[in-house]
Amino acid sequence: MLNWTGVLLPVPLSLLLAWLRPAWAPGRIASIAAAVAPIQIIANAVWLFVASVTTPQSECGTDACGMMIAVAMMLGVAAGGLFLLGWVLARATLWLVRVVR
Repeated sequence: MLNWTGVLLPVPLSLLLAWLRPAWAPGRIASIAAAVAPIQIIANAVWLFVASVTTPQSECGTDACGMMIAVAMMLGVAAGGLFLLGWVLARATLWLVRVVR
Protein backbone atom coordinates (compact mmCIF):
# COMPACT_ATOMS: atom_id res chain seq x y z
CA MET A 1 0.00 0.00 0.00
CA LEU A 2 1.27 3.43 -0.88
CA ASN A 3 1.62 5.81 1.98
CA TRP A 4 0.13 9.30 2.02
CA THR A 5 3.52 11.00 1.71
CA GLY A 6 3.74 10.10 -1.97
CA VAL A 7 0.23 11.36 -2.60
CA LEU A 8 0.45 14.60 -0.63
CA LEU A 9 4.08 15.54 -1.39
CA PRO A 10 3.28 17.18 -4.77
CA VAL A 11 1.05 19.81 -3.12
CA PRO A 12 3.69 21.67 -1.04
CA LEU A 13 6.36 20.92 -3.63
CA SER A 14 4.30 22.54 -6.37
CA LEU A 15 3.79 25.61 -4.20
CA LEU A 16 7.52 25.78 -3.50
CA LEU A 17 8.40 25.44 -7.18
CA ALA A 18 5.81 28.06 -8.16
CA TRP A 19 7.34 30.43 -5.63
CA LEU A 20 10.93 29.74 -6.68
CA ARG A 21 10.28 29.65 -10.44
CA PRO A 22 7.28 31.90 -11.22
CA ALA A 23 8.07 31.93 -14.96
CA TRP A 24 7.59 28.18 -15.33
CA ALA A 25 4.34 26.87 -16.75
CA PRO A 26 1.94 25.21 -14.30
CA GLY A 27 2.08 21.94 -16.22
CA ARG A 28 5.85 21.81 -15.89
CA ILE A 29 5.70 22.57 -12.18
CA ALA A 30 3.02 19.92 -11.63
CA SER A 31 4.99 17.32 -13.58
CA ILE A 32 8.19 17.91 -11.61
CA ALA A 33 6.37 17.98 -8.28
CA ALA A 34 4.45 14.80 -9.05
CA ALA A 35 7.51 12.85 -10.21
CA VAL A 36 9.47 12.82 -6.93
CA ALA A 37 7.91 9.79 -5.21
CA PRO A 38 7.28 7.71 -8.38
CA ILE A 39 10.93 8.04 -9.42
CA GLN A 40 12.00 6.48 -6.13
CA ILE A 41 9.45 3.69 -6.51
CA ILE A 42 10.54 3.01 -10.10
CA ALA A 43 14.20 2.89 -9.01
CA ASN A 44 13.32 0.26 -6.39
CA ALA A 45 11.27 -1.70 -8.92
CA VAL A 46 14.13 -1.70 -11.43
CA TRP A 47 16.53 -2.89 -8.73
CA LEU A 48 14.11 -5.66 -7.75
CA PHE A 49 13.64 -6.71 -11.37
CA VAL A 50 17.39 -6.79 -12.09
CA ALA A 51 18.08 -8.69 -8.87
CA SER A 52 15.47 -11.30 -9.72
CA VAL A 53 16.62 -11.71 -13.33
CA THR A 54 20.28 -12.09 -12.41
CA THR A 55 19.64 -14.60 -9.59
CA PRO A 56 20.60 -18.17 -10.57
CA GLN A 57 17.73 -20.61 -10.95
CA SER A 58 19.09 -22.79 -8.14
CA GLU A 59 18.61 -19.95 -5.62
CA CYS A 60 15.09 -19.01 -6.71
CA GLY A 61 13.18 -21.75 -4.98
CA THR A 62 9.73 -22.67 -6.25
CA ASP A 63 8.74 -19.46 -8.03
CA ALA A 64 10.27 -16.67 -5.95
CA CYS A 65 12.03 -15.00 -8.87
CA GLY A 66 8.88 -14.94 -10.98
CA MET A 67 6.93 -13.42 -8.09
CA MET A 68 9.62 -10.77 -7.62
CA ILE A 69 9.33 -9.84 -11.29
CA ALA A 70 5.54 -9.60 -10.94
CA VAL A 71 5.92 -7.38 -7.86
CA ALA A 72 8.35 -5.14 -9.76
CA MET A 73 5.84 -4.75 -12.58
CA MET A 74 3.03 -3.99 -10.12
CA LEU A 75 5.22 -1.37 -8.47
CA GLY A 76 5.73 0.24 -11.87
CA VAL A 77 2.00 0.41 -12.48
CA ALA A 78 1.41 1.78 -8.96
CA ALA A 79 4.10 4.42 -9.54
CA GLY A 80 2.35 5.49 -12.74
CA GLY A 81 -0.94 5.84 -10.89
CA LEU A 82 0.78 7.76 -8.10
CA PHE A 83 2.28 10.12 -10.67
CA LEU A 84 -1.12 10.78 -12.25
CA LEU A 85 -2.77 11.39 -8.88
CA GLY A 86 0.07 13.66 -7.76
CA TRP A 87 -0.06 15.58 -11.03
CA VAL A 88 -3.79 16.19 -10.66
CA LEU A 89 -3.36 17.35 -7.05
CA ALA A 90 -0.43 19.62 -7.90
CA ARG A 91 -2.24 21.11 -10.89
CA ALA A 92 -5.39 21.69 -8.81
CA THR A 93 -3.32 23.34 -6.10
CA LEU A 94 -1.71 25.70 -8.60
CA TRP A 95 -5.11 26.48 -10.09
CA LEU A 96 -6.57 27.26 -6.65
CA VAL A 97 -3.65 29.53 -5.80
CA ARG A 98 -4.13 31.39 -9.07
CA VAL A 99 -7.90 31.73 -8.54
CA VAL A 100 -7.58 32.96 -4.94
CA ARG A 101 -5.05 35.68 -5.83
